[in-house]
Amino acid sequence: MQKKKQVDPSAALEYYVAAAAAGGGSLALRAALLRELLLASSGPGGAGGGGGGAFGRLLGGGGVGAAARADGGPLARFAGPGGGPAERAALLAAVGAGCEAAGEVDWAAELYAASGSPGDALRLLCGALGDALGAPGGGAGGGDGDLLERILIRGNDAAAALAAAPDASAAFPDGASSSPFAVLDLWRQLLAARDLLAAASRGDAVAALRALDSLPCVPQDAHRVQRCADALPSLPGPLARLLTPLLVAGGRAAAAARDRGRLRAMASFAAAAAPTRVARSAFEELNELHDRLNLPA
Repeated sequence: MQKKKQVDPSAALEYYVAAAAAGGGSLALRAALLRELLLASSGPGGAGGGGGGAFGRLLGGGGVGAAARADGGPLARFAGPGGGPAERAALLAAVGAGCEAAGEVDWAAELYAASGSPGDALRLLCGALGDALGAPGGGAGGGDGDLLERILIRGNDAAAALAAAPDASAAFPDGASSSPFAVLDLWRQLLAARDLLAAASRGDAVAALRALDSLPCVPQDAHRVQRCADALPSLPGPLARLLTPLLVAGGRAAAAARDRGRLRAMASFAAAAAPTRVARSAFEELNELHDRLNLPA
């Protein structure tokens, strides 16, 4: 079987630049051609795996937004004659949007970051982190550790860039429904979820309960049960998908610490959230743990 040849980004660049000019040079055309070039010439691992000859040559390094700020180079040629940082950023963001629409989340997050749009990058990385933690063994370190590490590094970079932006709302130029502050808060809660699942998997109840304190979606006492239940419809997807493992991990930690009040609150919340939001098995385990704590020693 003949192996598929990888496109030489240096030679292909000339063709794609000429094709963009011949086609009128619209932003949509240049974005479509640049996306095709990046994907066709990517090395093993794609954007997040460290490969990708075209990606490295066109976008380079230097952190979030560096590619859009840098003068000269191949990207400037793709952006058109006289294309400055704003034009380069718009081009990269358009390519990122195309990748996102095609389900190429890894590429989209990298392109949004390169364009200087850390909010959009972090929004996608929140979903990626939630999926990684929800995979079998993901939160306990038994999943794809390399993938999780890449997501964490890129997400923390994007979060730092977003938090440092003079006007955080500028990170959402298209008027995204989620505010930058909501995305940052979601990322921080997902990091707490990662800490909770990891601590619970190694039997560290103290660290697990400390992480649980940073998860407002899980009630810590009876007074917050109804408030958390009422907030379920607006709970962000990455957290909503993790509710079952978070409740199980938190419940086991509370049982190990013999914290009846916290365990009772989680069991009551699971009863309110089941069966549409929390697996019935989690509700049953929390009740069983609570009943065991109430047995005579």
